[in-house]
Amino acid sequence: MKRNIILSLLGLIIVAGVGFLIWQNKSVQPQNQESSVDSSDWIAFSKLPAPPPNTQIVSSAKVGGGVFFTYDGSSDPRDPVIPSTDSRYPDPHTIRITTFFRSDMEMMVPTQVDLPTLEVSTSQKFLKDKNHVYYLSCEGLSCAYDVLEGADPQSFKVDDMLGAAHDKSHKYHFEGGKIVVE
Repeated sequence: MKRNIILSLLGLIIVAGVGFLIWQNKSVQPQNQESSVDSSDWIAFSKLPAPPPNTQIVSSAKVGGGVFFTYDGSSDPRDPVIPSTDSRYPDPHTIRITTFFRSDMEMMVPTQVDLPTLEVSTSQKFLKDKNHVYYLSCEGLSCAYDVLEGADPQSFKVDDMLGAAHDKSHKYHFEGGKIVVE
């Protein structure tokens, strides 16, 4: 009896240890990334999967009517679903990127992006097209991609391990939620 208890505890410890090692070594990737999506630092916008069918875009009463996303088909009854005719309803590009990263907060895409050449960094922090690099800027409960002035889209590289980026002329990193250019 004692031996069975000891063996059971030992087995539990081994399973927990293996689970912890797997958890420690998992890569940080978008939660709904499918195998058809390239695993490089950049993903072509055209390869992003469609939003999950249960995705809801709601107006949260808790934060003065802010726009939030839910993915399980349910939301707080006090947070009504925003109809597509509402002026706060996000454009399709914003919906696609926000749902790809399964963000609760809307990640607004600039209207001037060149969709055929738009790429998304797997870190969520950058977008780039043939004309511009965009960085994710969040203030309070609002997030939007803003143009990163002076960045070269052709040579722009992201280093997710360091949480930084660089192009042929500059280095970029986030400090206190703001982009810093060196």
